[in-house]
Amino acid sequence: MHTEDLPLLVFTLLSQWAVGTFLVAVVIRLCTDKETALKVTRLGIMAAGPVAALSSLIAALHLGSPMAAPNAMNNLATSWLSREGLFTSMFIAVWFVVFMLHRQGKINLLLDLAAAVLGLAAIYSTSGIYATSVKPAWASINTYITFFGTTVLLGITGVAAANVLGAKEVADQAVIKIFRAAGIAALVCLILQMAYLPVYFAVLAAGDAAAQATVTLLGGSFALAVALKWILALGGSAVFLYSLYNPEKITAGMPKGAVLLAAVLVLAGEIIGRYVFYATAITTAVGL
Repeated sequence: MHTEDLPLLVFTLLSQWAVGTFLVAVVIRLCTDKETALKVTRLGIMAAGPVAALSSLIAALHLGSPMAAPNAMNNLATSWLSREGLFTSMFIAVWFVVFMLHRQGKINLLLDLAAAVLGLAAIYSTSGIYATSVKPAWASINTYITFFGTTVLLGITGVAAANVLGAKEVADQAVIKIFRAAGIAALVCLILQMAYLPVYFAVLAAGDAAAQATVTLLGGSFALAVALKWILALGGSAVFLYSLYNPEKITAGMPKGAVLLAAVLVLAGEIIGRYVFYATAITTAVGL
């Protein structure tokens, strides 16, 4: 991976963590009473905006002239980059209103949903930037599957980790049931991503020289990294689910150590996976 890709690696992971965490927090707010929702989603909601803002700052620093970053939104009709900037800015703006209401003990579900939709639109736009590139490894539906998969996985573990870190009392059993369902959703998400990989490899193998070079890298020098990414992600999901279904551990609430371990394992897997994403992309021409 080229060093100039490092800010993009950090940006994409942070933005997907922020949107995923906010999205899962909104789901919890939709499925619980107001008092429970305010307590359980407090840290998740609070962190999503600053992390999204930080990701945008890192993305701006990646540009040749960071001060000209607002100009990137001048071509909304044709540019995925412009759309990404617009939707991210709108997500942060609406998040701020949601956060201020939360601090006052208020919840506006319409604003919650609006911010969540804007965040997902930002992730879709980011995916579009890569899916329309000249690199066969990125110009694929696999990019959308990867980015949205990361958003879901980091969102679930992000909210769970924030919940146990900020918990001041025993977790509500209704909340535990929600996290159990979320854990199953995370595992299904991973299985779906893995199920598409043979198709992805087959398409690349049948492609041009750059596409075939990517397959060679994925099956050769990066094979261990690819395997480690899935081992860590699946391991984190397994730890998360086991901790929530273990009768001996769940009686007093969500086990802090296991939830944090699961979050770390999933994050480590996603970092490795994103490194491979950038490192194995071979270009067919001059461009992104």
